[in-house]
Amino acid sequence: MNWLKGLALGVLCLAPSLVSAEDLGAGRISFIQGQAQIQPAGAKDWQVASVNVPVRAGDRFWTPEEARLELQFQNGTVVRLDTKSTLDVLSLTEDAMQFHLSMGHLLFRTSRKPAKIIQVDLPDSSLVVQDKALFRVDITPDGGEEFGIFQGAMEIATSGSKTRIRTGEMLSLENGSSEVSPLKAADEWEQWNTDRDREQMRAAAASPYLPPELNVYADDLNRNGEWVNVPDYGYCWTPRVGISLGWAPFRFGSWLWMDDDWLWVSSEPWGWAPYHYGRWTYYSNRWCWVPPLRGEIHWGHGYVGWIHTPRYIGWVPLAPGEEFRRGVPFRGQFHNVPHAGASTVVERGGFASGRMVPINPRENIFAAGKHQVGSPDIRPAGNLHVGPAVSANRLPSKAIRSQDIRQIRQQHPQLRVVPPQTHQYRQGYRNSERGQIVRGQPRPAMVQPQPA
Repeated sequence: MNWLKGLALGVLCLAPSLVSAEDLGAGRISFIQGQAQIQPAGAKDWQVASVNVPVRAGDRFWTPEEARLELQFQNGTVVRLDTKSTLDVLSLTEDAMQFHLSMGHLLFRTSRKPAKIIQVDLPDSSLVVQDKALFRVDITPDGGEEFGIFQGAMEIATSGSKTRIRTGEMLSLENGSSEVSPLKAADEWEQWNTDRDREQMRAAAASPYLPPELNVYADDLNRNGEWVNVPDYGYCWTPRVGISLGWAPFRFGSWLWMDDDWLWVSSEPWGWAPYHYGRWTYYSNRWCWVPPLRGEIHWGHGYVGWIHTPRYIGWVPLAPGEEFRRGVPFRGQFHNVPHAGASTVVERGGFASGRMVPINPRENIFAAGKHQVGSPDIRPAGNLHVGPAVSANRLPSKAIRSQDIRQIRQQHPQLRVVPPQTHQYRQGYRNSERGQIVRGQPRPAMVQPQPA
């Protein structure tokens, strides 16, 4: 918007604390099919889930009929939830990731640097994985519990025993009895995961222009944009949508109040890494994302420069060299302001209520010198929902809604486990080369992407 061109600012850049920000950056909703739902940590209402919403300890997920959900974590772990499934996130730390599956079907894939302990709790058992692994967990309609391991090894604990299974095996628990057997024939849920992995694998080659810490997001970037050489910054990523009229970074999505700050939730499927890491620059008539340097990876709520008045709130993507530091004044200019269409402005009342429709004010709202900088000095008018409200007939059952995640945590403490043995990790859900090791006949190989 040209009325911001050349504006010089005395800026106080405000940002969330690094501890809070890094916790929020641990994982996100990366894919949704149908109308999956989330009950955010600390919230009472169930909401329609949206891509690029951070995943936090305390979140609960529900996938009604025809819905599926994928969670992606910065350490390379992927968790997928089938239709009619409920998953609770109990813990997300560097040392442990803990989940609770109360019904349905779950697929779990660890990658290059999984947490030291991964634990999935079910009503009558708990599983623990300590190394790279690919596995599924199923709760049958009659309450039976099944564990299948495609790669790696897992230990399953019940009230009276512990069982370890390895590549190509499954454990079935029902009515107090247990049985170890070869994996069942692949079903539609497994085939869907295989197809999803193939799609990701085609674009998942590690990018030489990304810091290794962000290679887990290479498939999103490679499928939705290209790398271009930008003077002063080297190779930068530009989205294919960037050539569209009216497009600019931080325009298509919404601001969500989370952990005492406004957080950007992009509606673009690739809109995680480019909005929460690095900076943006304008080059050759298009926007380019400048990734952070190796070792300087800091997740943020949304790297923008804020401008607000009693009537309007605006923001512009930060350029390289513009920093967020809580309480430290930064005097200068938002370098991206002069570029046409760089800034997004909305009505102040609409921002607070979640109705963030970009406008182009006729007046120069900064001419009177009454503007302020830094995060908006307002709080949401209520609980902001990124997606539409959930209809009553799509909510999880009353039994699930009445569960208290604090009680679930108390019922499922983290297990003590012994150090794992090293297991060979091969490509494929089912690998015929393991037939001489596992019990039962092997199945045809399925494709599994190599970890980034």
